[in-house]
Amino acid sequence: MEVGNKKVQKISFLRSVRAFFNGVTVSFFTPNRSGEFAGRILYLNPENRVRGALLTFLSSSAQLLVTLQLGLLSLIYFLPDFIDFSNLEIQVFRVILFLIALGVTSAWLHLPAVVRWVDRLNIRSSWKEKMHIWERCSRADFFVLWILSLLRYAVFTFQQLILFAIIMPSVSFPLMMGLSALSFFLITIIPSIALGELGIRGGVNIAVFGFAGWMSSDVLMVTFTLWFVNLVIPALLGACSILFLKLKGTIDKVE
Repeated sequence: MEVGNKKVQKISFLRSVRAFFNGVTVSFFTPNRSGEFAGRILYLNPENRVRGALLTFLSSSAQLLVTLQLGLLSLIYFLPDFIDFSNLEIQVFRVILFLIALGVTSAWLHLPAVVRWVDRLNIRSSWKEKMHIWERCSRADFFVLWILSLLRYAVFTFQQLILFAIIMPSVSFPLMMGLSALSFFLITIIPSIALGELGIRGGVNIAVFGFAGWMSSDVLMVTFTLWFVNLVIPALLGACSILFLKLKGTIDKVE
C-alpha cells in the first residue's frame, strides 16, 4: 500500500487480491457495502490498520464520486423524459444538478483539508493523528484514484452492455450506456445491503430500462447475472480466504 511515494506497508500481490475479496465478503452484510474497508485491512499489521482504513476510504469515495458524476450527467440528459415540466424549469433543474456534480467533485478533492479542520477540534484519538496520512496524498494521487475508479466503472458498464446485446441484439449502445449510468446512480443512493440489494437493483433497473421498452424478464436476467458475478462469487472467495486465515490462526496457536 503506497501513497505520496511513501509506503504504509508492503504486501504481496496475492495478499492484495485476497484483501479485495475479503472486503467484498464483509461488505456483503453492511449498508451500501460500507464495511468493505474492514475486510481489506486484515492483512495489514495492527499498527497500520487505521491508516489502511483511511486510505481505503479514499479509494471507495473515488468510486462513489465517479458513480455520482456520471449518474448526475445522465440524469441531466434524460431529465425531460422523466419529468413533465416546462423548458425553463428543466433548465433550472439541469443547472442545479450540474452544480451538485461540481460540488461533490470539489469536496472529494479537498478531503485532505478535513485533516486541518479536525486538528482544531479538542479530541484526543489515534484516528486524529493518523488522518494526516491524507495530507501525504497529492493531486496526482487523487487523479490516479479517479482514473482507476473510472476504469472499474467502465468494466461494470461493459459487462451490462454485453449481456443486453446478447439478449437484445438491436439494443442502442449510447442509450444503454446512459441508462446504465442512471441505474448505477439510483442503486447507489438507495440504502441497502448486498443481501437485499438484488430486489432494489431489479426494481430500479425495471423502472429505468423499462423506459426504453425492454421486457422486465430480460432486465431481471441481466441484473441477476451481474449481481451474481460481481458480488456473490467474490464474496464466496473472500469467505474462503477469511476461513483460511482463521484456521491458520488456530493452528499457529496450537503449535
